[in-house]
Amino acid sequence: MNLEAFGWDHYFARQLNAAERDLAVPARVVAMHRSALVVTEGVEEYDVALGNRWFQHPTELRPTVGDWVLLGAERDRVERLLERKSVFKRYAAGPKKEMQLLAANVDALFIVTSCNEEFNESRLVRYLALAREAEINAVVVLTKKDLSNESHRYVERARKVSGGFTIECVDARVADMLEGIRFWTTKGQTVALVGSSGVGKSTLVNTLAGREIQRTEGIREDDSKGRHTTTHRSIHRIEQGGLLMDVPGIRELAL
Repeated sequence: MNLEAFGWDHYFARQLNAAERDLAVPARVVAMHRSALVVTEGVEEYDVALGNRWFQHPTELRPTVGDWVLLGAERDRVERLLERKSVFKRYAAGPKKEMQLLAANVDALFIVTSCNEEFNESRLVRYLALAREAEINAVVVLTKKDLSNESHRYVERARKVSGGFTIECVDARVADMLEGIRFWTTKGQTVALVGSSGVGKSTLVNTLAGREIQRTEGIREDDSKGRHTTTHRSIHRIEQGGLLMDVPGIRELAL
């Protein structure tokens, strides 16, 4: 395995100066745990603590999942954050309205919703607006087709507000139904999955990967709402070569 398998390309390579090409170690952030990063340089993963100097910068200038960073020769510190291709962000919940970075260097965004009472046009429009702001492709994925006798109505509702974006309606457990989605998960491509808890993001990740990566739970029967199963953002490489990032369910999405 190499850096290219994790999305490294000329865009990032050209940002290194001569000294950095000889001494620094490029690595991608594949997970975060409070003040520490989990990074890979294409072979192994390392836990790297962020030094205090990084917390003197605004949130948008700190590494997040999906970022490319340069490590020191000992692989124990982050020397520099490379310029991003894209960044998916929102204002965090609460009165302070602090910016929260959700994912960086994403090639496509899967906006996952379901064919039941969870479906909400206004929330879908906000997700699509964030995708446009980040200038990344968006795919609306309608799940739980198997549980609805009116899945076509949800497709029509999604089509009315999504413009020309791609819409896929699937049973996330059935691999044969995901061929249209696999188009976006080729080698080196990074896809972030966003949506409410319980809509099937983790199930979709597991089916695309062909193995259990994320724990899954059913929805609550009383209101069709889900339970949180993804608790932190992380990148998973699947056999097809794509990189999937499951973002924890977002309760509030402010533009």
